[in-house]
Amino acid sequence: VSEQISKKQLGQTFAKRSIIVVDESEYQIELTLWRESAVQFNGNVGDVIVAVNAKIAEFNGFRSATVSNQTNLEINPKDISRVSELQKWFRKIQSEEKEKIEHNLWKKIEATGGKSGTDGKEQKVAHSVSTQQLKQTDVDQLDKGAEFFNVIGAITYFKRTNLWYLACPNTKCSRKIQEGDQSCKSCGHNLIADGPGVKRYILSLLLSDSEGSIWVNVFNEMAVVMLKQTADNLSVFLAQNAENRVDEAFQPVLFATKQFRIRAKKNTFSPNQASSLSQDISGEQRSSINYSIVNILKPDFAQESHVLLEKIQYYGYDI
Repeated sequence: VSEQISKKQLGQTFAKRSIIVVDESEYQIELTLWRESAVQFNGNVGDVIVAVNAKIAEFNGFRSATVSNQTNLEINPKDISRVSELQKWFRKIQSEEKEKIEHNLWKKIEATGGKSGTDGKEQKVAHSVSTQQLKQTDVDQLDKGAEFFNVIGAITYFKRTNLWYLACPNTKCSRKIQEGDQSCKSCGHNLIADGPGVKRYILSLLLSDSEGSIWVNVFNEMAVVMLKQTADNLSVFLAQNAENRVDEAFQPVLFATKQFRIRAKKNTFSPNQASSLSQDISGEQRSSINYSIVNILKPDFAQESHVLLEKIQYYGYDI
């Protein structure tokens, strides 16, 4: 993806290019090039990219990378044996899994594997919590940022309405736009020159386990991986009144036991919002928790069994 970015405050326009990099793990990371490196880049799909001293950052809860002046960027270097291994792997999936390449159906690297401790170090989540425990999350503990939890369960229902929204095509913006807008009100992106917006998923799913259920959101990147197609593709079926095709897309997602990585984030409503749910009678701000799925894995039942055994032994029972 290549585009021109305008900095209104500085009166500058400079080039930007975003590249999706993936390896045999099937995890992706977005690598962003700026200015001269963006213009001079001549790589193609299937080329091996080596970026030494790239800057690692976080965007929307996932890892991303940026090329800076200190970054050494090479395409298909011949003196690294790993290059030929990656080229061989890509040729294989290019013939066997074209859909993954065409629709970018790769997993994304989370910005954090768990919550951060007081010492600033990442504290891994050792085991899963139930949906009931997730509901009991204290909203005040989210003042310093989002928390992450693992839940073993299954998606049992999805809301059919408002499956997506029309978004700015600028990948670093993706804010909501309206039909007929000439430019994005958030970033100023030209919608006339670059075409109308793109549809981005915002799914509302019911996550259930043996203790109950909880509503969770799934945003575009994760939803594309789950449904194996973009929102623009799925919207065609609704336009044709082919709702059975929508059901078919969700069928593999429903009632499949998985381990879901959930991000809990505090959402504070301002008193002047119109919704009566956004404030109490006194007009004071109210807070709620938004839960969203950021990753889906096969459950590690062996690990969970060890956790359960430890709990049983804690209560004085010998196994």
